[in-house]
Amino acid sequence: MSHMSRVSDSTPHLTLVAVLAAVAGLATMSTFAACQLPFACSTEALPSLSVHVQDSAGTGIDDATVTARPDEDGAADQACAAIGAGNYRCPFFEDAGDFVVSVSRPGFVDATAAATVEVGSCGVVPADVLLVLSASDGPCCCASIIEGDIITETPADTVADCAAREQGTCIDPSDRLTPHACCPDATGDRCG
Repeated sequence: MSHMSRVSDSTPHLTLVAVLAAVAGLATMSTFAACQLPFACSTEALPSLSVHVQDSAGTGIDDATVTARPDEDGAADQACAAIGAGNYRCPFFEDAGDFVVSVSRPGFVDATAAATVEVGSCGVVPADVLLVLSASDGPCCCASIIEGDIITETPADTVADCAAREQGTCIDPSDRLTPHACCPDATGDRCG
């Protein structure tokens, strides 16, 4: 009978210890959970603008000229660098405010967008800017392949005419030396 007594005497003790441990654990866990933030701040400077340029079919364009500037009088355009798949990095980090982003590419209609970068609890909240370029209907300087491996640059009446050529794409001839087929009337040593 003494064996039964020990079991009945120790059972309440073990139960009390288990209950106290459980309560202490829950209290610790709830205190810990109450102190945690729902996000983690970083000391890394975030880009203010995330710019993506694509054509009307959704294909990213890496060879466009993209600029951004604060939307204020006298602010100068700053060049944005292509980083692949139609994405561009602009030289604004942790800068809040209103911005104007512009893109141009030969053979396409220029596009411009406004963006607002706000301040969040850990720094700026980057603005996502999507610029979709539409093909222009006008003439362009067309780079294409002739005779299998020779690249030529000649005028095309329309963007569609250029695209119909083998690997035809409209280019900006402004940095080409003259004389050049796309700018035969140039008076300087370069087309632009």
